[in-house]
Amino acid sequence: MDPALLTAGRRAAAEAGRITRKVVGDGIRAQGLTVSNDRIPEILQALRTDRPPPQRR
Repeated sequence: MDPALLTAGRRAAAEAGRITRKVVGDGIRAQGLTVSNDRIPEILQALRTDRPPPQRR
């Protein structure tokens, strides 16, 4: 998986407050990257299974 797409998808989802196909696809494209509709489910799966890093104290 392209780390740039994952980063862009993560940013789009965070800004929208939800992880949906439309939010992630549109958000990636709005950041100047290209992504096919066939790759979006792969990105969604990765975003949904990502665990946030531990909080630093």
